Amino acid sequence: RGVGTRLVFNMDAWLKGYCFCDSITGFVLFVCFCSVIAQEPPTNVEATVSTPRSIEVTWDASSSFGVTGYIISYSTTASYTSGGNVTVNDGSATSGTLTNLEEDTTYTITVQATRNSGMSGNSNEVSVRTWTDVPSSPPRNIMLASVNPSSLRVSWQLPMEIGRNGPITGHVIRYSRTGSSNTETTTSGTTHTISGLVAFVEYSVEVAAMTVNGTGPFSNSVVEVSGQDVPSAPRSLGTVSINSSSVTLSWIPPATPNGVITGYSIQYANGTVIANFGTVLMGTAGGLLPDTVYELLVTASTRVGPGPPSTVTITTYPGRVAEINILTDAITSSALTLNWMELTITNSAFSRYRVFYLPVRGPYGPIIAGSRRKRQSAQVGELTMDFTGTTGTLTDLHGAVTYRIQVAAIATLGGQEVIGERSDAVEMTTLEGVPTAPRDLKSMDVTNSSVTLTWTRPNPPNGIITMYNVSYVARKQQGGDSLGSNSTIVETNNNSDSSLGYTDLTASAKYQFSVVAYTSEGAGVAAVLSVFTPPNTIGDNTSDDSSNTGVVAAMAAVIVILLVGLTISVVVNVWQCLKIKSFDKSDRNAVRHIHNVEGPSTAKGQEAKGSTDPTYEKVQLRKLDDAVNMDVNPSYNTMKLHDVPEYEEIVTTFS
Repeated sequence: RGVGTRLVFNMDAWLKGYCFCDSITGFVLFVCFCSVIAQEPPTNVEATVSTPRSIEVTWDASSSFGVTGYIISYSTTASYTSGGNVTVNDGSATSGTLTNLEEDTTYTITVQATRNSGMSGNSNEVSVRTWTDVPSSPPRNIMLASVNPSSLRVSWQLPMEIGRNGPITGHVIRYSRTGSSNTETTTSGTTHTISGLVAFVEYSVEVAAMTVNGTGPFSNSVVEVSGQDVPSAPRSLGTVSINSSSVTLSWIPPATPNGVITGYSIQYANGTVIANFGTVLMGTAGGLLPDTVYELLVTASTRVGPGPPSTVTITTYPGRVAEINILTDAITSSALTLNWMELTITNSAFSRYRVFYLPVRGPYGPIIAGSRRKRQSAQVGELTMDFTGTTGTLTDLHGAVTYRIQVAAIATLGGQEVIGERSDAVEMTTLEGVPTAPRDLKSMDVTNSSVTLTWTRPNPPNGIITMYNVSYVARKQQGGDSLGSNSTIVETNNNSDSSLGYTDLTASAKYQFSVVAYTSEGAGVAAVLSVFTPPNTIGDNTSDDSSNTGVVAAMAAVIVILLVGLTISVVVNVWQCLKIKSFDKSDRNAVRHIHNVEGPSTAKGQEAKGSTDPTYEKVQLRKLDDAVNMDVNPSYNTMKLHDVPEYEEIVTTFS
């Protein structure tokens, strides 16, 4: 037919197909392309559900020649999944299994036979629905809200369709409070109210879906706090302090707060509120009457309201003593007498009255506790005296001191003594009296002819110190002969510290000094101090009396005798020993003059106590002249020269 002629024809009967041949020469030579298909598909296809997620498919084998296998195709109209196919590579096979299907889903299934050159058409279609199963997904969007102090409402949505695995027949709700075991309940809907809960407690809730096959997984926990309620009563209610008009109570929070505690209140037994407080655990109720029995209530509150009360019964202390009177005609320098109105007490047992008195001012200004230099009274701080009646005398007071005085009743309450409210304070000043002895009398810079005395104002002064009388009596240290006496008046100038210097004293003498303070009421007690002047030394140009002259003459005679009886060398050595350097205060050996000490005491190597100690005075001996060349160091011996009443003198001599 010419170039481009196409022929279409059937092949052998057993091998069905078509060939397409094209002429390329215009004659009988054709090039053909043939497609061969297995014409016979499988027959009697059936599908059986074997598990919720698998289907067993069976068929009769294809009658076509050369079949190498089968393809099982499946499809579904479900939106949550899609179809697919499974290849069975066995031409003689008559069954196959579909797996990993979705539960409770309808599938349409066909089977085709395959051979090397192609595949047959589709077999007959079969439809089958997989079985239901327990849900594989939990409910969604769990919501939890408080309804009241004992209820929570929970709501949710069904699981995703792909995870339901069958019709949802109900839900399981599992809930628990922190630290407690789980509780479960079921419902058919998607909301539920959980009741019987404890107020203001944190609960966790989980929800799971159910099918006829069972319960699926639980959702994640959702946490919510149940509603607030009124709290239980405060605990451990007790009294901290009581007086005649108020009481301070303390407590600890309720065992079951049932919410956030917003405050506490103290009430009378009839419910009248006395005072409101915040979240503190202590409060004071004032405005009470003295000597009265009260039943008091303490309640805690949340935003819902107050809870039940705790109760305590108290009795206030006795009231205030009135009308204190000072008996001015009984005032002295050391005593004050006062009286007051009797106080009636009914709800406790009266015991006595207590007078409180505090020294506040002295003759030189305010009395400052803790500052001894500024004290004008040894009584620093509040003092007390008790009286059974309504009159009392305060004794052992100090002169010219103002006292602040109060009175209170003491009663026995509950086996304990309690002090009632103090009266208003009154102040009264004692009269001036004679002073006590000056304090801290000391000697300083003692020499063989001078001394300085220092002292401090008496404490208490008992008035304004107008002057001091300083006197002394002098006696020889050897023999005790009198050397005379002296008296000097020293003005005070309102100074706390005073001093007086003496010159032209006699060496080797005992001076008994006496210092007496005066007020407008006269002289006080004397402060006494003994001072011992040191003796003159060889080389001094001064002489205390004729006895020193005799001593010098005796020593000269001894020297003359030694010069006659000894050789020139002995005389030179003796003369070097007696050559003594003049006194020097900064370089001398101390020898103690000991007051009221029995027996001798070695002075070698001991340091004198110093001139600030009124019991001791230094007697010092000059060292040997440094220029004297001593072959042998002097040795020291102690010698008891004589006994004098009240002291013993130890001196050092050279041998």
